Amino acid sequence: AARRPELRRHKEEFRDLGTLDRADWLRRHFADDREFRACIRGAVGARRHGLSHGLLANLPVEASVTLNYDRLYETAAGAAQRPPTVLPYETARPDRPWLLKLHGCIDHDEDIVLTREDYLRYANRRAALRGLVQAQLVMRHMLFVGFGLADDNVHSILDDVRRAVRRGDDDSNDDSNMDDRDSSSFGTALQLLESELQQDLWRGEIEVVGFVWLQGGGDMKNADVAK
Repeated sequence: AARRPELRRHKEEFRDLGTLDRADWLRRHFADDREFRACIRGAVGARRHGLSHGLLANLPVEASVTLNYDRLYETAAGAAQRPPTVLPYETARPDRPWLLKLHGCIDHDEDIVLTREDYLRYANRRAALRGLVQAQLVMRHMLFVGFGLADDNVHSILDDVRRAVRRGDDDSNDDSNMDDRDSSSFGTALQLLESELQQDLWRGEIEVVGFVWLQGGGDMKNADVAK
């Protein structure tokens, strides 16, 4: 395991680091990459899925994409008699839905994307996987569930699609142009908290829908509302 005494000594400073910097720091304090990824596998290797996984697995969809490494969705889908083909590790079949694991899987922990280096090298190693997501965004209206819209890889994918299908938007920034974009968003994101800032940030591209409305931003956090 990572050097626990050293982590305790730098606990407050560690909390102030960005997510990728935290992962890089932890990776440097394991004996090797194999031990680091084995620890990740142990941390997310739960076998019993929750209610949310069961609900999602029962949706009548043909394609799903996840950034998660665990196999909880696959377990839930199997229980729902809808086991998916897991890409890129299995060959897609026309008679089964498919699930794309964009950031790897605990069954193939060498593919897990977590550190800054993993993110920087992602485009070179997994361009084909990004292409699958881009195709879904172009051809379908995607539903984002439990995703904070902050992942750099997803931002890059969205930007590629934005530049490909909305080239004319760069020539005009008036309100009528934005209204046209609102009518053809890429998808809908379901979040626990509804935020005017998030809605404004993604207006015309992703419709952000929250279950709890906090006017003026509020000071509650997701964990508080979830209780």
